[in-house]
Amino acid sequence: MKFVSKAIIAGAFVGGPSVATAQELEGYAGVAISNAYVSQGLNYNEAPTVQPYIELGYGGFYGGIWTSNADADLLGDSREVDYYVGYRGSAGPVSYDLQYALYTFTADDFEEFDFELPDYSEFIASASYGVTDALFVTGRVGYAPEVDDGEGTVVAVTDLSLSTEYYFDSLTASASYGTIDDESDGWEYWSVGFSTYVSDGAYVSLDYIDSSIQDSTILVTYGIDFSLL
Repeated sequence: MKFVSKAIIAGAFVGGPSVATAQELEGYAGVAISNAYVSQGLNYNEAPTVQPYIELGYGGFYGGIWTSNADADLLGDSREVDYYVGYRGSAGPVSYDLQYALYTFTADDFEEFDFELPDYSEFIASASYGVTDALFVTGRVGYAPEVDDGEGTVVAVTDLSLSTEYYFDSLTASASYGTIDDESDGWEYWSVGFSTYVSDGAYVSLDYIDSSIQDSTILVTYGIDFSLL
């Protein structure tokens, strides 16, 4: 699943993909509005989605909540709600993020799947390296030890991905590639896209997303992020 805004990940509040670890309480919130919900190359909901989040942090430690509608009913009972905690830090040109996430699903299924998605946990580690002042490369490893595959079998799922971002004056270009391994099967996914900030904290993005098991998707997103403290 996907959560946490582009601004938190890209460090929009500190001017680039660096990590703030000031010894003071920090708070962020925001919302992303998209024409679909796509994660790991899979389209979970082809209807418009509204995905708000709130996050608090202190000295590199942080925790937050993210949610998304699971079908065309934006305010209905069919939802995903994610809870996450972690630690972000940096060492020279490398920033890193260690995280634990709990993904929960309420009421009905996601409309694009023929089985009820189970709640599950994932451990995530990522690191970003600044090749230049404008070019950044990020590697990510996600491991979910127990996921119901929809057929009554519990499997471990590993998600490996590599992404890159290049920051122009007012535009960011990005590309990513990833693989999912669920012990018996898996798939590949990839994307290319562009994003730009249209005002303080507000951005728009356009992404082409594809995978080895689903048709491609053009994802258009408008998001806004702001500091609470």
